[in-house]
Amino acid sequence: MIDWNDAEALLGEALVDQLPHFDRNLQDHLAGTRRLLEEWGASKTLCAAGLFHSIYGTERYRLKKLSAAMRAEVQKAIGSKAERLVYLFCIMERQSLGDNLGRWQGFQLKDRSSGAKFSVTAAEFRDICMLFVANWLEQQASAPPRAKYRYAAELSRMEPFVTQQAWAAIVAAYGNLFKKRAASQDG
Repeated sequence: MIDWNDAEALLGEALVDQLPHFDRNLQDHLAGTRRLLEEWGASKTLCAAGLFHSIYGTERYRLKKLSAAMRAEVQKAIGSKAERLVYLFCIMERQSLGDNLGRWQGFQLKDRSSGAKFSVTAAEFRDICMLFVANWLEQQASAPPRAKYRYAAELSRMEPFVTQQAWAAIVAAYGNLFKKRAASQDG
């Protein structure tokens, strides 16, 4: 059972409200990511992961607020399954996520620091895709214009791995681009 008060308190102790994230702070982004996942019908575990998804730092967002040594505290606040998703999301090389989008099994991501590959279950892969989509779409409005299409290619291939609500949000954000792509493939 996730204690949202404990989770929010841990983020408060980590001072995520003082870390910049585009034109806002990291706390606003983390809360917004959780909110999107809730709107898309994600499990409480995945929503908890959304609330902490970049707390250890990611390939693109290097300002980590908690070290991996604090994993036990995060596990206590949000549960071990949610924390594992957070950890995997933080350590993965983004390209390795895209490299797996044509697969249905045997998902392997790459550790961005060591270069080592590690396996994830199909359920974990779907959850990481959901985190990726929620993370990106939540921050897109405050990201610089040049960044809007950074992950369009990956997002266009995520339909089999995300909920219908998440896919609808992707299409709403990139609809015209996806329509042009489909038309060029038909002709």
